[in-house]
Amino acid sequence: MIFNHASVPGAVRFNDQVYLYFVDAEDYANEKIGVAISSDGGRTFGAKQSASFTGSDTSYPVDPDPIVDSGKIRLTYLANFNGGSVRKIATGTSSDGINFSDVQVIATGNEYYVDPDLFNYNGEWNLFVHTWDTGTMVRYKSAYPTHDFTLVSTFNSVGGAISATVSFNSTYSTYFFGSSNICRALFNGDTLTTVNTSLISMASVTTNGGTIADPTVVVNSASDFAMYFKFQPAN
Repeated sequence: MIFNHASVPGAVRFNDQVYLYFVDAEDYANEKIGVAISSDGGRTFGAKQSASFTGSDTSYPVDPDPIVDSGKIRLTYLANFNGGSVRKIATGTSSDGINFSDVQVIATGNEYYVDPDLFNYNGEWNLFVHTWDTGTMVRYKSAYPTHDFTLVSTFNSVGGAISATVSFNSTYSTYFFGSSNICRALFNGDTLTTVNTSLISMASVTTNGGTIADPTVVVNSASDFAMYFKFQPAN
């Protein structure tokens, strides 16, 4: 365990350090995005800090998804979790991984929109958003580097959600939660194909039941990968 009262982790390697973002729910009524930094490849982390945002409606920021974009950390997140029937997905950049500016809303949806997953696929932005009423994902896309996103109505969402997509050697792997396990699919620029339905199974984590979800993967080197995920023990 790294942090308690934390969920939806998102991790990225930046300037030879690993930045781990998560929903900090220690004060449950005032959830926020926390961040902790590691200098040893993500094995240990310093004290958590709170991310800050400037430039858009960030009244209740949660569900962080970090990537490296043009020499900065780009964090995409749900900007107004308490926004009622209209949810806003926003993105912003930071040079220090703590203070984010140039924040702009890139997609809006209904009260079921959560957990964005933004990545650059061969010069095209792709954005997956979890819709928790159906337990699946919707897809948006935009030409890079603009943020003029349009909904892809024919997307073949996998039977799972809360995803994080990582590129390694031109292969795009989308990690997600499905059927009580952490799963993996491959993205080819158009469709998702599930290749592993139990990459990490609940039984491999604990014998006492509970839930594992919200995977995120960091590529430290060609032979060093790290996955972080939420574990909620059984009551």
